[in-house]
Amino acid sequence: MQLSAARCLWAGDTCRHKGGRHLWMLAGDPGACHLVGGRNQTPWLANSIFLTHWGYMGNEFGHAGCFRRGQDIVVPPVIDWTKYDHAARHDASGAEVALSEEWRSQWVWPNATAAPRTTILFFSGSAGQNPGCEHPAVLRYHENTTGFNIRGDRRKVGSKEYMAFMRSSVFCLVAPGAGWAVRSYHAVLHGCIPVFIPDNIAPALDEVIPWNQLSVTVAKEDIPKLDQILNDISKERIREMQEGLACAWPRMHMGSFYGAYADEDVRHDMFDSVMQVLRNRMSSGEQGSPLVDGSWRGVTSTCKARGFHSDRKK
Repeated sequence: MQLSAARCLWAGDTCRHKGGRHLWMLAGDPGACHLVGGRNQTPWLANSIFLTHWGYMGNEFGHAGCFRRGQDIVVPPVIDWTKYDHAARHDASGAEVALSEEWRSQWVWPNATAAPRTTILFFSGSAGQNPGCEHPAVLRYHENTTGFNIRGDRRKVGSKEYMAFMRSSVFCLVAPGAGWAVRSYHAVLHGCIPVFIPDNIAPALDEVIPWNQLSVTVAKEDIPKLDQILNDISKERIREMQEGLACAWPRMHMGSFYGAYADEDVRHDMFDSVMQVLRNRMSSGEQGSPLVDGSWRGVTSTCKARGFHSDRKK
């Protein structure tokens, strides 16, 4: 694909679609901001589709238009759980073939439905000073907020403790640091409702997944009253978002390549979602809306599960 795109660049005006049917994968932390200068000056890159983990649409990093909504696509990262699961089974080449039972017992789905969620909000992150980083404000206002589990540099946690905190929290804060926020994918995979800050970042696969039904978005100027915003959300609304996450999580994982982590149908994974975005655009000629017909839901037993709950009084 990249060789084809390179030939297109060399061929000049002979390329029929002027780069519009070429996809570039940009996996670095700043996402498309890596190439925004060259993209704005090169028609072929300007017309290409960038696959990136970070749908940044602001200008705090000195570049406007890093991510182009309706043209580029935000995709979840491929999370390598083997670096956490030291007991995973591997084949002769060293490749992982199965997560260990011990790890599965602590992992996300279907166990996420059973975890009592006694913490209102969980966040773990360093107090970075990069432009656009919201960590310092979160720590300044809410490190000691009742019901919040906010952990900065002084209270770092290990991977298993990190996962346990997500499983025991109703909401998980997604506040970017120097680039894309892996916390959003961790949150979904642990049944924890993502709280996105700020509101100028497109979430993953938002032309497939109806994130407005599954998450909370808070403007950065509202960080000081984050506790009030979350406490005002009803238990019924929380249940609806949790049940949505129970259906959406398979689309955060490349199951068709790595295999199932639980009992999900791997045909409805991240790759399928990207193909769905491209199909929708080809048929309509423009950015598609989230799939309101329910076809965004993954095929997994958790999608039918009820009994998600918060132990909060509301």
